[in-house]
Amino acid sequence: MNRSTKSLVFINFFLHGIIFPGLFLFSGNAQEGYHKKFYNQNNGLSHNFVRSITRDSTGFLWIATWDGLSRFDGYEFRNYYHQPNDTSSFPFFIPSKVLTDGVNNVWIFTRERTARIYDRALDPFMPIFPESVKDLAFGDMITDKNGNIWVTLDSSVCVIDVKQRSCKSYSIHGEIDSLVMLGFRPQIAIDNKGSIWLFYHNNVNYLVFKGTADKNNSIFFTALGKINIADFSSINIHNEFGNFDAYIDGSGTIWQFSKYGLFKNHKTEWTPVGTNGTVDPSNFEGKSYYIWTSDTEGIKIIDTRRESVINIPGNNGNFIECVYIDQSGII
Repeated sequence: MNRSTKSLVFINFFLHGIIFPGLFLFSGNAQEGYHKKFYNQNNGLSHNFVRSITRDSTGFLWIATWDGLSRFDGYEFRNYYHQPNDTSSFPFFIPSKVLTDGVNNVWIFTRERTARIYDRALDPFMPIFPESVKDLAFGDMITDKNGNIWVTLDSSVCVIDVKQRSCKSYSIHGEIDSLVMLGFRPQIAIDNKGSIWLFYHNNVNYLVFKGTADKNNSIFFTALGKINIADFSSINIHNEFGNFDAYIDGSGTIWQFSKYGLFKNHKTEWTPVGTNGTVDPSNFEGKSYYIWTSDTEGIKIIDTRRESVINIPGNNGNFIECVYIDQSGII
């Protein structure tokens, strides 16, 4: 979002056909109705630049910002900040992401630094598990459909089984080797078929690689071109994460949802699906929603249950940094 007007926005949106008090009912072809409520530092948020959002199973909303982490209970914010030389704090004042796993742990991740887990009993932050990875610096961290945590290193990808509190490491190789040798730590996504995607941010491009894990604890990656974001005026405002979500439809077409728009793949070319582009929502399944944002379109959502595409226009030149939809349909 525009630096002078960044804020946290809650949008009550009719994604489930539920009537919210004072609002309109949303149905498949009806006019989309929604209500926006803004929160910023004046309301207690730790900083107006929001970088990541998640919700735990107890109902708390966790918000990673430019300066600290906020926990929101629906009424007020509880803020946590980096404290130098305090091992019960997270390791840097700008957390990159906040995630929840399958057993309701809250993970705080800062790119190129060690991660932390929120300690619900004592209210500080503790090293992650298992012991073998607690002191490592990661390039990215995501939660998969099983609630496990995936992290990237310079030459490997690791999946942390949160129930067993164990870690399995996959070495990465293939057409990605030159980047591995340079020590870059990529961003990661997992598509609906279970393939692993890595993204290397390079100025105005994301270099894209697709891989599948084998029985030898390694992943061979194939280069699939680059996603160019040079035309986005927000490029110097956003953080480095593209918020990628990969999907392969029934015809084999590959889609990348991101905060720089929706991209469609043809061999090694990625074509942006612009404002006039059409997307058939019946081609998507597996999750309730697929989300992308852009400078010109605001927020766009594929609702797979209704087989509809929902558009929430941007306004006043603001840019969307991240989007989260909870189970009640609040964005």
